[in-house]
Amino acid sequence: MLKDAIASRLAEALEGAVKAGKLPPEARTVPGVERTRNPAHGDYASNVAMTLAKPIKRAPAQIATEIVGFLATGDLVGRVEIANPGFINLTLTHEALCKAVGDILALGDRYGRCQVGGGERLVLEYVSANPTGPLHVGHGRWAALGSALASLLDWAGYNVHQEFYVNDFGNQLLNLGRSLYYRYHDQPFPAEAPDLYGGAYIVEAARAARAIAPELEGKDEGEQVQRMTEFGRDYFLAQQREVLDRLGAHFDLWYSERDLHRSGEVGRTLEALRAAGDTYEQDGALWLKSSARGDTEDRVLVRSDGRPTYLAADIAYHWDKLRRGFVRLLDIWGADHHGHIARMRAALACLGYDPASLEVVLGQLVKLFRDGHEVRMSKRTGEMITLAELLDEVGVDATRYFLVSRGADTPVEFDLDLARKESAENPVFYVQYAHARICSIWRMASESGQLPAALESTPLDALQEPDERRLMLALAQFPDEVAGAALAREPHRIARYAQDLATDFHQFYTNCRVIDPDAPATTAARLVLVYATRTVLRNALTGILGISAPERM
Repeated sequence: MLKDAIASRLAEALEGAVKAGKLPPEARTVPGVERTRNPAHGDYASNVAMTLAKPIKRAPAQIATEIVGFLATGDLVGRVEIANPGFINLTLTHEALCKAVGDILALGDRYGRCQVGGGERLVLEYVSANPTGPLHVGHGRWAALGSALASLLDWAGYNVHQEFYVNDFGNQLLNLGRSLYYRYHDQPFPAEAPDLYGGAYIVEAARAARAIAPELEGKDEGEQVQRMTEFGRDYFLAQQREVLDRLGAHFDLWYSERDLHRSGEVGRTLEALRAAGDTYEQDGALWLKSSARGDTEDRVLVRSDGRPTYLAADIAYHWDKLRRGFVRLLDIWGADHHGHIARMRAALACLGYDPASLEVVLGQLVKLFRDGHEVRMSKRTGEMITLAELLDEVGVDATRYFLVSRGADTPVEFDLDLARKESAENPVFYVQYAHARICSIWRMASESGQLPAALESTPLDALQEPDERRLMLALAQFPDEVAGAALAREPHRIARYAQDLATDFHQFYTNCRVIDPDAPATTAARLVLVYATRTVLRNALTGILGISAPERM
């Protein structure tokens, strides 16, 4: 990766300056390298001289001068400049950019993959909705974000396992069963039952429950509610599986909270916490001493009536993940679950694990807009807009792109009108059109017999225009983008990269004639460049973001 290669060159130069006595031994450090925002400042810059100024008591500009004096140039780094107060600005050589294009040709759909994850076994849990109704748009954000993050982590060298924790135990399931029972029998909900589900989707499920009518005959209310609970769970879970599969979110395991209780795992977890001395009883309830492990207060594990809390089951589930050999537990939760992080980490510490093994990405909500106004209700039912309805209206690609293109901690304002537009205003159309345009260029070159005989051996010396260089540099930076986005758990950076790359390509296409019968060498080089661009766009879109890369639009 470019940043690593440049940092290595700077480290060698720094070591050379130390060995030559130009800088003291205390100057040995790992130089930081970042992309520059302004091309006038080179391609990359390092602030290593500023970070060393205070420890070794030298002026940053003087330190930078000593480092640059030992910096090897010619193959990777071409021009080097020192800018106030001591930045080292570096510009890559044409040779280095051509090598990156060659790497793309050689690696194809593997270009951009790296090993910053080191094969770490990581379990990613996301969505994890109650099976008490259809998934809504908010669930869709976690699904799009989670599946894109899983792909990103896989590209970065993590061993990723995806799980959906099915919350199918407790009062919400019982309320589902009772709701179906009353709707099935066309009875009003009792006044003393305010927590029952009254949506149109419950009416639809009750109609579907006619299929189990023979099983309900002769059963009393309690037995019918029990069977309705099981039916409702399976009915809505099947819907959730179907829509998630349609969206492109695929799980390795659907883990049932109900099975967690039935298997005795919750009880064994409580016994382990007792044995560790991290619980106590008060007012008939069992409490976790979580405040001693960084939480703001102690938490109830078992209520005074003997029922385990949701926290108890969640601890059991996360303990099970660790015992299955996962090193990193990565969860995507809504921002309203922020307080749950400290108590979960405290529980893991009580069980003898590093609390930092639990990592949580907190996400904000989604707001839908149509004609400039927020849309809160479904046209069909007058209730929440479901994920399935969103997919019906704008399609999978637009849904995934719009839900992934913002950082998880930023609310998404989803413009339904924009998502349907087939113009450059629509960001997903804009990026996909760049890929389709390249495919069109390739077809034209093929039909006119101007395709290079061998891409890998085609000389690229003719690529000297500023727009060509900008595009080559963007392609060369893709592996660093993958590594940085994976380490930060930010797949939206890949969406932003794809959009920036599309902009660079469209600008190149506008200013540089690709197929020119009067300039065969330039034509061949530019065809190689557009082929490499197509490869990287496809890797970003389909490989990581789960969005199609159409060949015609």
